[in-house]
Amino acid sequence: MHQDKENLVDLNAIWETLRIGRWKLFLSVILGIALAGYMAFVRMAPKYSATAVLALETQVQRIDGIQGVVSDMPLAGYSNELVLFTQLEVFNSRLLMGDVVRELDLQNSPTFQKDVESPGYLAFLFPKPNAPERAMETQSTLNAAIDKLLKSVDIKLVPNSFAFHITAHSPDAKQAQDIANTIAKRYISAQLENKKTATSQATIWLTERVSDLKRDLESNERRMREFDAKTALLTEEDLQSREIKLKEMRARAVDMQTRHDQMLDAIMVQSDDPAVQFKSTDRTIVTTAKLRGSTQFNRVKEQLSNLNQAIQLAADEIHDQANDFQTLSQIRRETEASKNLYEFFLTRLKETSIQQGIQRADSRLLSRAELPMNTSSSSKKLMLLMGGIVGFLCGTAFLFIRQGLRQTFQTSDELAQAFDIPVLGAIPRIAHRRGQSINAVIEDRQSSFAGDAMRNLRTTLMTNTPKTLMVCSALSGEFKSTYSRLLSQQIASLGKRVLLLECDLRRVSFQSEFGAPDDGSLIDILQNNHPEDQAITRDEKTGFDTLPAKGGIENAADLLAGSPFREMMEKLRTQYDVVIIDTPPVLLFPDARIVGQFCDQVVMSVRAEKTRRQDVHQALENLRMSNANIAGLVLANFDPRKQFGNRLGRERFRYQQQRLWT
Repeated sequence: MHQDKENLVDLNAIWETLRIGRWKLFLSVILGIALAGYMAFVRMAPKYSATAVLALETQVQRIDGIQGVVSDMPLAGYSNELVLFTQLEVFNSRLLMGDVVRELDLQNSPTFQKDVESPGYLAFLFPKPNAPERAMETQSTLNAAIDKLLKSVDIKLVPNSFAFHITAHSPDAKQAQDIANTIAKRYISAQLENKKTATSQATIWLTERVSDLKRDLESNERRMREFDAKTALLTEEDLQSREIKLKEMRARAVDMQTRHDQMLDAIMVQSDDPAVQFKSTDRTIVTTAKLRGSTQFNRVKEQLSNLNQAIQLAADEIHDQANDFQTLSQIRRETEASKNLYEFFLTRLKETSIQQGIQRADSRLLSRAELPMNTSSSSKKLMLLMGGIVGFLCGTAFLFIRQGLRQTFQTSDELAQAFDIPVLGAIPRIAHRRGQSINAVIEDRQSSFAGDAMRNLRTTLMTNTPKTLMVCSALSGEFKSTYSRLLSQQIASLGKRVLLLECDLRRVSFQSEFGAPDDGSLIDILQNNHPEDQAITRDEKTGFDTLPAKGGIENAADLLAGSPFREMMEKLRTQYDVVIIDTPPVLLFPDARIVGQFCDQVVMSVRAEKTRRQDVHQALENLRMSNANIAGLVLANFDPRKQFGNRLGRERFRYQQQRLWT
C-alpha cells in the first residue's frame, strides 16, 4: 500500500512547483503572447482567399458512341472513392500547377515571391532570403514557384458529392482570384486536351489499320481471281450431282461384282474335277453356267474392271475439285473478313475524324472565384491565445525541468526530506542596504518575519539548554556568522550570559561589526597564554560578550586541537550560560570538525537556492566522523513567498490589526 502511494502523482508537489515559479511562468506567457503579437501584427502579411467550385460530370453523352476510342471518366466499374481521390492527385500534380504558374507568370510575380505561408513563431530569428534575391536558373525558379503554389492552394472534396472546392491564398486579392479560376480552367482544359490527344492518336492508329486492311483485302481479292482463273471449278450443286453419279457407279460396280462372282461359281460347277462338280446345287446357277461360257465371263470381268477404273477416276476428280472448292471458299472467307474489318475500321475512322473538335470535358465549373474583399488570415485573437498557451506550456516545461535538475533547496520541507536530520528553523531574507548592519535591521524591525524566525530558532535551541553551541556551514557565504551574532543577541535578551566566540582564525569577520580588538584576541590566548577576561569585550547595545580573532593564522587547526583551547572551553563553560562559536566552512578547513568535539550541539546553516545537496551531505558526514553532536539544520536566506506564498503575510497582517469587539 505504501508503495502504491509513492507511485501516485504528487499533485501538491506539482502545485508547489508551479506556485514557486509563478512569476517565471507569467513571464513565459507574456513572452509567448508578445511573440504571437509580433507574428500577427508585424511579420504576417495580410492574406486573401478565393474559392472556385468545380464538379465532375458523372454521365457525359457521347456523340460518336465509340467504346474504347475516346473514353469518358471511368466512374462506372470503379468505386467513387478511388475516382475522387485520383482526381485530387490530378489537382495537386506538378504538371497542372506548372501550367498555372506559366500562364500567370507567377515565377516572376513580386507579390507571389513573398512568403505566402504564415511564418512560424521563431521565423523572425531565422529569416529566409527572398526568392528574387536567389541566383537560380529558370527551371529552379519554376520549380520553386510550383512548390509555393502547391502550398498556397487547398483542394477539398465536398462530402457526399462529386464537387471540389479550389481555394487559393495570396497577399494579393486579384492574384488569389486568378489562381483559383486558372486552376479550374486548366483542369478542364487538361481533360479536353487529353481527349483531343486520345482522339488524334486513335485517328492515326485507325488510319494505319485501315491502310493495312485495305492492302490485305486487295491481296485476298487478287488471290481469289487468280485461283478462279486457273481452275475449272463447278458450282457446289454440280459437285453434289457428280457425287451422286459416283455413288450410282459404285452401286453398279457392286451389282456387276455380284454377277462376276456368280459366273465364277457357275464355271467352277462345270468343272471336270469330281471334287467341285457338286459345288453348287442351285438350279439357276447351273442353268446360267450352261448358257454362258468362259467368253462371256471374261467380258463381264473386263467391264467390271473398266467400271472400277471409271469410279476411281471420278472419285479422284471429285476429290481434287472438292479441295479446290475448299481452298476457294477459304480465300473467299478471308476476303470477306478483310472486307468487313476494312469497312468497320473505315467507318470508325470517319466517326473519329468527325469527333475531333467537339469533345466535352468530364467536369464543369459550378462557380467562379470572386474577388475577395476581406482577408482570410488567421484570427489575431486566436494567435495571441495560442501564443499564451504555448508560452504557458513552455514555461511549465522549463519549471519542471529546472525542478528535476535542481540540487539546491527552496523550502524547509525539501531540506527535511533530503536528510534524516531535523530542520531547527528557517530564516528569511533580510533586506538591508549595502554597509548596513543586519543586526540593526533586526532591532529596527522587532516584529518582522526575520526577527520572529530568529526567536523561533532561539526557542528551539534553548529547549535542551546547551552550554556550547557551534554554528557552521558547508561552504562560505551561507550566513553562519550573521546568524551567530543574531542568535547571541536573541539569547542574551532572555537575561542569560552569552559569549560569542570567533574561531575563524583565517579570516576576520567580527571586526566589521564590533571593531578591532584592543586588549588581545583568541590567538593571543592560545599562543601567548593571554588572560581570557582581558580579551573578552562586552557590547552593551546587544547585551552579549565577544571573543574575536585577529585572523591570518595558517596553523589554525593546530591551535584549536591543542590543550590550551580545550582548557579555555572548560573555563568558559563555567563563566557563561551559553557559548556560541562561529567556525570556518566544514568542507574548506578541518577547524569546525575539531571545535565540534568540544561543543554540546552543532547547528549547520544551509543557504537556500545556493548550497548544493551533495555539499551538505559531505559536510554532515565529516561532522559525524568527528563525533560531533549535530542538533539540526537551519535554512538560511530563503524566500518566504516560495514556501508560504502570500498567505503568511496576509495572516500576519490580519493578526496584528486592532480588532474592536462590541
